[in-house]
Amino acid sequence: MINVAFVGNPNVGKTALINQISHASLKMGNWPGVTIEKKEVFFSVGDEDVKLIDLPGIYNLSMSTAEERVSRDFLLDEKVDVIINVLDSTSLEKNIYLTALLKELDIPVVMALNFEDEFKRIGYQLDIEKFEKQLGVPVMFTSGRSGAGVDKLMEKAVELYKKNSSDKKIQHRLPFEKEIEDNIKSLKDKLENDKSYEKVLEKYPVEWLAIKILEDDTNVAARVKTEFGVSVSNIGETEKKNIENRYGIEPQDALARERYGIVRGIISMNLKRGTGDKFALTDKIDKVLLNKFFGGIAFLAIIYAVFVIVFDGSSPFIDWIDGFFSNFVIKYVGHAIEGGARLVKQFYT
Repeated sequence: MINVAFVGNPNVGKTALINQISHASLKMGNWPGVTIEKKEVFFSVGDEDVKLIDLPGIYNLSMSTAEERVSRDFLLDEKVDVIINVLDSTSLEKNIYLTALLKELDIPVVMALNFEDEFKRIGYQLDIEKFEKQLGVPVMFTSGRSGAGVDKLMEKAVELYKKNSSDKKIQHRLPFEKEIEDNIKSLKDKLENDKSYEKVLEKYPVEWLAIKILEDDTNVAARVKTEFGVSVSNIGETEKKNIENRYGIEPQDALARERYGIVRGIISMNLKRGTGDKFALTDKIDKVLLNKFFGGIAFLAIIYAVFVIVFDGSSPFIDWIDGFFSNFVIKYVGHAIEGGARLVKQFYT
């Protein structure tokens, strides 16, 4: 069975795509130890059985939220053959940073550009061949609303799995600037030449581990210590200092900045924006409500309006309720109770 992980930011239409596939078999539950919903879909593509696991919506793999922890633990601990990275095609800049992180895991990635109908409606154009080549992943347009591209997406995932099974390392992570690459290689060589890390590198990709060490990822350090009894806390000190001296910022910030620069450059070279406006009305509202000056005034005006509605707007209802209890409930219920008391008194006397 081929294990495919669905990964993407929140609100990119993963659920709609899952629903287009789930006519085969959908299993619902929760991830262990948390109340986050877990979805699994079982179906066949040709003669291959496929299990698709929908991971929680995330922006990063930093472990700062329960969703990120669930997603990264699954990708690291479970057998994942292919990742389908779902993106909102109308907001690529916001979504694509996660793609760069996923590629560093050394798991084959297929990119699903969702909301194709909206992408076309607002007049966007993407040079998909150059985009694929520069990212180093297959790219497919999909629509969760109509189901367009879903079958081809799953066929591409199976095709990528078969190719990866016969030809390892078919994809590579996005490259950093030479200074960072030199330090990643230096740390990679240290890890590979140290026998104490031999078992560690059987589980974790060496380049990914080197990057996490440079980023001072305490969760990864704790994982390695717990699972293999070795420490990675001090092995990359020289490389970290080299990066900090070169860029004047912490290594994790330097690497994050590099990733953003790479993916934004790829988007700017291949995406042509149309004249349509995806959020014409909401953008205009945001310009007012999020303005440094008018935003504060708008906030106070909204709060004042809420108080006026609550106190003045509720006055007629309060008067009606008060009249109902005074003129009906107290009067007639009181008479009923009084009459009942008389009957009881007469019965006992």
